[in-house]
Amino acid sequence: MQQYGLIGSQIAHSLSPRLQNLAFAKAHVAANYALYDINPTDFDVAIQPILADLNGANVTTPYKQAIMAKLDEVTPLAQKTQAVNTVYRDKHGRLIGDTTDGKGFWLALQYKIGVLTGQHVLLIGCGGAARAIMAAKPSDVTLTVANRPSDHFDEYAKVTQTLLEQPLDDLTQIDALLNQMSVIVDATTVGMHDDQTILSEKQMRATQTQVNIIDLKYNHMVTPLMRLAQECHREIFNGLAMLVGQGCLSQKSWTGYQPDLLTLMKEMGVAQNDNHKNA
Repeated sequence: MQQYGLIGSQIAHSLSPRLQNLAFAKAHVAANYALYDINPTDFDVAIQPILADLNGANVTTPYKQAIMAKLDEVTPLAQKTQAVNTVYRDKHGRLIGDTTDGKGFWLALQYKIGVLTGQHVLLIGCGGAARAIMAAKPSDVTLTVANRPSDHFDEYAKVTQTLLEQPLDDLTQIDALLNQMSVIVDATTVGMHDDQTILSEKQMRATQTQVNIIDLKYNHMVTPLMRLAQECHREIFNGLAMLVGQGCLSQKSWTGYQPDLLTLMKEMGVAQNDNHKNA
């Protein structure tokens, strides 16, 4: 039986085993997907025997960058984002690092809203997930990236310039742009462990009534930002859709077969927006 798994730290909560084992079962692939929870102090010693035993893997925080030095090769897209979330073996058995995070996000967004062409998307944050989303941006989507003012703002501005050839907007100065956005994505950690929201109530009410508010966190089915959006009668969804999207693309890297996105979304409890279903 082939062995796959998620490499990370403090990942007992992960839904990846449920998702990936479900996909293997539906494709009738004899494989098992498990968690490989590594303490950061043990990573350098523990990672090589784990990789030797696996046919492929996903990688999550805090090892998306550290794993790169342990692989035989890294794809140009992963090099561009400086992060690996998927490891697969090529026909020679070499370990290749790739990222399906960004493509998985856009795949999930298309599932949720129906059409990507012409969408105006505001992406808040410049961390690993945000960079992956930037690097995989479809050509027919307009993407604006914003971040809160901080000591790292200039550093983050270089990221958007490199990945998108455009400036980074100051989140506190974009209120006039909010009603132009059809999709707003929170790719920050704000609200993960408290009740803070990356947008204020005033900013939320300045958005279009039909805007889609996406919080990439899924430690709670409804995050503080999503709750605020609900109070303002906006469409919402969390990062579970992106998890399914990137997971489908990881499976394709491992087996050559991409699972049916619609089936897995439904099995994992990710519903399409009502306006998409009725279109």
